Amino acid sequence: MNPFSLAPASRDRLRAILLDAGNTLVQVSMARVATTLQEMNFSVTPEELRKREYEVRIQIDRPEIVLSTHDASRWEIYVGLLLTGVGIPSTACPEIFKRLQAEHRQRNLWEEPIPGTYEALKTLQSMGLRLAVVSNADGRVAQLLESVDLAAPFEQIFDSEILGIEKPDPGIFQSVLNTLRLRPEEVIHVGDLYHVDVLGARAAGIHPFLVDPTGKHPFGDCDRVRDLQELTDRLQET
Repeated sequence: MNPFSLAPASRDRLRAILLDAGNTLVQVSMARVATTLQEMNFSVTPEELRKREYEVRIQIDRPEIVLSTHDASRWEIYVGLLLTGVGIPSTACPEIFKRLQAEHRQRNLWEEPIPGTYEALKTLQSMGLRLAVVSNADGRVAQLLESVDLAAPFEQIFDSEILGIEKPDPGIFQSVLNTLRLRPEEVIHVGDLYHVDVLGARAAGIHPFLVDPTGKHPFGDCDRVRDLQELTDRLQET
């Protein structure tokens, strides 16, 4: 795991933390995905899906994918890689994706808070830091976070579908900074995709942190934390 490298002077200027939503605050309910698969006669456990998920995240975190797709199409790639990675034939994936997408529209699949997230957010808030979400989403991220009791600590929740611009375009970060009346050097951004979150934030002059639960992400030229609790612990130490 890379050492925390936010300089003391930078820590003194820090006023706000911008956070991605998916795989930073919440994760896909693999129990719901497994139930759908079982209803379609595929026997896969939530544990098998979760074990495969991090490998899939790294597979889609490549420039040739990020630069040639948008968030919705990456979601379809993500699901396909997840399914084939647990042994489901690729020929079955389009129908399964259609079924999962219908369920997702009815009730967001990204509904499982990452353990310790709420407590970490409250600690960051108690440190006097302003918190905001910057998510590539489908217009429902505020509703989602409200439904899982994670919305309260956030000053604002920015959704790419509503803003009309997605990470890694630095324009989304500039829009957020303008709205919050903050300068880039007063902010850090935390997210799980290197070519979306890290490079997007950097392009806007914001110090990025990569959420890397295993410490094995191949792109290592940035600060990394396992989760928000580790970020909170480190900020308290500086």
